Amino acid sequence: MIVHIYLVLIVGAITMILPFLLMLNTSLSDGVDDREYRVIPRYLYDDNQLLRKYMVRKYGHQGLRELTTQAMGRLGGLEFSIASQVPDDRLPDFSDQWNSGVLPTMAGDWEDFLRTLPPELTDVFFNFRWKSGMVSRVADMWQDHLKGKFGGDLRAYNQAYGDSAEHWAGGGSEAALIASVLPPTNSRMRGHAFWEVDTSLQRDWNAFKNTLPPRYLRPFMEDVQYRIFLRKQYRDIGSIRRATGQQVDNLMQIRCPPRLPREEPAAATWTKFLRTDCPVYFFELTGDHDASYRSFLSQRFDGDFHAYRDAAGVDVQSWESLTLPRRWPHGERQWQLWVEFVDKNIPPGDVRLVGPQARFGQFLRDRYSTIEKLNRTYGTTHTQFTDIPSSDAAYDYYDFMDNKSGIRFDFLTVNYRFVWAVIATQGRVLLNTLILIIGTVACHLIIGPMAAYALSRFRLSYTNQVLLFLLATMAFPGEVAMIPNFLLLKELNLLNTYWALILPGAASGYSIFLLKGFFDSLPEELYEAASMDGASELRMFWQITLPMSKPVLAVIALGSFTSAYGSFMWAFLICQDQDMWTLMVFLFQLGQFSPTGVATAALVMAAIPTLLFFIACQKIIMRGIVIPTMK
Repeated sequence: MIVHIYLVLIVGAITMILPFLLMLNTSLSDGVDDREYRVIPRYLYDDNQLLRKYMVRKYGHQGLRELTTQAMGRLGGLEFSIASQVPDDRLPDFSDQWNSGVLPTMAGDWEDFLRTLPPELTDVFFNFRWKSGMVSRVADMWQDHLKGKFGGDLRAYNQAYGDSAEHWAGGGSEAALIASVLPPTNSRMRGHAFWEVDTSLQRDWNAFKNTLPPRYLRPFMEDVQYRIFLRKQYRDIGSIRRATGQQVDNLMQIRCPPRLPREEPAAATWTKFLRTDCPVYFFELTGDHDASYRSFLSQRFDGDFHAYRDAAGVDVQSWESLTLPRRWPHGERQWQLWVEFVDKNIPPGDVRLVGPQARFGQFLRDRYSTIEKLNRTYGTTHTQFTDIPSSDAAYDYYDFMDNKSGIRFDFLTVNYRFVWAVIATQGRVLLNTLILIIGTVACHLIIGPMAAYALSRFRLSYTNQVLLFLLATMAFPGEVAMIPNFLLLKELNLLNTYWALILPGAASGYSIFLLKGFFDSLPEELYEAASMDGASELRMFWQITLPMSKPVLAVIALGSFTSAYGSFMWAFLICQDQDMWTLMVFLFQLGQFSPTGVATAALVMAAIPTLLFFIACQKIIMRGIVIPTMK
């Protein structure tokens, strides 16, 4: 019988502990594995799962699916609907290069190359989060940079850049995140001829971007732009093979030719890409087109050279001294005229693409001189520098292997660090909650004992009626009194105040009833002896009743703490001003837009104060139970 009882208790304990462990696991997860429901997160012991999470963090779910897909669907869709479905064998694998010691050299070359790229050819990985769970690490560094530049004065920042940010770092709601200071994205690759206005904010951002570690830089590769174009134009991989003349197994093997292909239909496909989707920032013109360019501009401005010079802002003296820029010019009006001329008058054969892909090949040529030397260093069999693919995947794998322990620890704590950062920096959440708890517990430990002492010590004729009234307050849920209490507080102009939070729950009928019964059990002889010694009622209450009532007071304090700390609906109803939100209201709002892992981490953190308060009261409660029994 005893064995069966213990087995039942063990099973009951497991049914309580297992859900908590699953919730704890979810709080340590993100969108890749928050639906796995494991007791121990898989990324803690599985390097492939950790790599998958790392790749999602850097490229996002959509980016990882694009990097790892091996086939195109009928409508150009992707094989894997979510990143967690990506098999391990589709993830980057440079273990051989890592073991042979080649990978650090490849990664070092890629880092050095990224530092040579002009800002117009790079963006940053805004998904790359090393510090917080919701805001990009780049955004964190950008905000810290601007705080130092403007001395933390948000108004000075808004005036300098013409922005309307309401705070430096947003959190707690999506609106707060949008209203915070965020870095500008690189708009240059949004289309074929998109002009990005040259503002002081953009210039400062480009200067700041040059100071970032290479892991945050994302070059706009010609191959990637070409694949995006092909995916929009064709419905399956077979059509892409025919259109490009490249016999590949999947879209990710497609290479963008730097020059016009000789054969059809590859030449027609490349020409269409050049005219519609290829960013002009990749263009480098060849051939002699100066005369045609001068004629084009002369016709556009009716032969008025001074009108052209004033409009374009160029420093030339005559039409004859004007030459066609080989790369895109920087002035907006001059840039617009240049793009129009190139699209209408320059044949595709006189355009060469010199984006990051071509620049990387030239960078390696300058560094290694010969392809044989490069192959000996990399352990590869390339035949020419133009065939060498980018080393971004190798760099990702190297960065992962070199920082594996740090990445694992970051995933383990990132949700909790984000929740704490948001709570600690947004408004007066912690202060409001602390005032509510202290005020409620203090009221219950002052009003309840005094009322119960009066009912217990003084034999009033209406004591039973008072106790019946107190019991009646326990018969109805608190929601019944919410509307009357709200209307009363509104009439008293107490909404959005601490009084509105504390006063309606200052007295507890249950606490008074419980204390009255406990005070009745105290020895009457103690009060008689104290009265004979001349002690007043206040002194007997303070020095006799309260010290002997510590266990029941601890129970009441625990209940008051739990009630005040966990109060959501009442606090949300009467304090709609965000500056008066309590922790529970704020966590509710946080959970509305946060990922599952962040919301669960907030719940776990919210449970910690209650646990600590219970542990603090436990000794007092147990002492009141055990010691009288032993006596």
